[in-house]
Amino acid sequence: MKYLQDYLTEKQSKLFEKYGVFFAFNNDQWDEAVDKRIDKRDYSHIMSGMYCPTKNAAEFLVEHALVVKAAVEEDIAENGLNLIIRRELSNHECYYTGDIDDAVDKLVPMYPVTVEDIWHVFKNKQYEVPLQRESETNRV
Repeated sequence: MKYLQDYLTEKQSKLFEKYGVFFAFNNDQWDEAVDKRIDKRDYSHIMSGMYCPTKNAAEFLVEHALVVKAAVEEDIAENGLNLIIRRELSNHECYYTGDIDDAVDKLVPMYPVTVEDIWHVFKNKQYEVPLQRESETNRV
């Protein structure tokens, strides 16, 4: 089963190249990645060590959000919400710890699921457990 990152990697790489985005966590990485034709004051720190020329930042963020949204939709179409929840519960070792918080932190901001949906799958420990709600047919 693929992870969200598997759906994102190629598209993100193209986006990073298009907008001059790079990651740097120290001066050596910065010096290696920065475009020498652009003054270092003309870069914006986007998040988590990600930098982008300031003139490209707003457009990059909009396009990046669209790429992430499309990747989430592709993940849902290919795997379904139940398997995605199960994947993240396993990935974050929730069945070992008995704590679903890490999976909730990963899933709720990105996917159309609730804490109750995650608990439902966690408690049933099955891949095919349907989410129990009326609006399920209206979801992405």
